[in-house]
Amino acid sequence: MDGHGKKGDHQLSGLTDTMKRAVFDQNHGLDQYQKGEFVLVNVTNATQNALLCEPIERMSIENYFKLFNGNRSREYLK
Repeated sequence: MDGHGKKGDHQLSGLTDTMKRAVFDQNHGLDQYQKGEFVLVNVTNATQNALLCEPIERMSIENYFKLFNGNRSREYLK
């Protein structure tokens, strides 16, 4: 997560591991995310410029590679 979205402070924005823009609401659930955190998200929709997402959980880059071993499998989300 690298900052706020264009629509205000309630929206957060960041890049995926494939360098696509991902946007999600800050007020989704009780979690408050901070700039610089890795957030696992579920893509719910897309526009020309961004992926619209719902956050699932905070995740370190080390845990990402342990879980997915570099392979972005959907099995984790089931």
